[in-house]
Amino acid sequence: MKALSLALILVMAPAAQAATMMEPAVQARLGITVQPVRAGSNRGYINGYARVLDPVPLASLYSDMMSAAAALQASQAEALRTRDLAAAGATVSRRVAESASAQARADQLRLSLLHQRVALEWGPGLGALGDERLGKLIGDLVAGRAALVRLDIPGGIGPVNQAYIDLGGGRQVGVKSLGLARAGDARLQSGGVLGVVTGPAAVTLASGLTFPARMTQATSKSGQGVLVPRAAILRAGGESAVYVQLDPSHFQRRALQGLSPHPGGMFVAGGVQPGDRVVVTGASALFAVDQGARDEDD
Repeated sequence: MKALSLALILVMAPAAQAATMMEPAVQARLGITVQPVRAGSNRGYINGYARVLDPVPLASLYSDMMSAAAALQASQAEALRTRDLAAAGATVSRRVAESASAQARADQLRLSLLHQRVALEWGPGLGALGDERLGKLIGDLVAGRAALVRLDIPGGIGPVNQAYIDLGGGRQVGVKSLGLARAGDARLQSGGVLGVVTGPAAVTLASGLTFPARMTQATSKSGQGVLVPRAAILRAGGESAVYVQLDPSHFQRRALQGLSPHPGGMFVAGGVQPGDRVVVTGASALFAVDQGARDEDD
């Protein structure tokens, strides 16, 4: 430990904040790695919730639609056949032809009602998909290639531009919005937005599970700043900070301002600039050295 302390001394950087010197060999032993940060924009992400929905009612409704479509096709063909036979003076009576036409109209009304139920029960976004796209979505839900979710924000939610679900362990997955939901959430007082998750993560989203979510809305305002990896942020002394590599041997701790969650890490409004190389692993070791040096000075 004495050898390590000798290898680490404090020097003054051009800025007011002191910098820490650490030889590259010591950095390698401590596993310190750095990564440049890039410019980004904060589109006003709002924290909310994502609940995985049971797709069985939607699949049952679609099955009823397909059965009604088949019945309509058969009844329309029968109505056409009996009408032509009645017009030709064949053995089919006008009453039979009229009965077949009435059945075709009834089947048409039933199919129309089922289409309307999709929009009334699941929202206009799903209702506008059409039979083919809705059938593909249900096929993906059944195969585990997709999961249907509901997004809510306490106090209400409007149209969503972007949304991400936090799966834990630093993992997140994007959600494609399908439009506003029809049923509200009484507890959160939110109208809700339906969305779909696709890809390998979909099969792990079991019905009924709830996850933290972040989303942007049409009214969200953008701000310019820097995207910083979450692993780089050190929280100590009531502030959030990162270590910036000034040169191969010197690091400077900088306090961060205006932090907010972002799918690319953390959005930072001030404290670092695009292109700064921040310590991603080993920041706690640098902080320990800083504290040790300050204690010795005191």
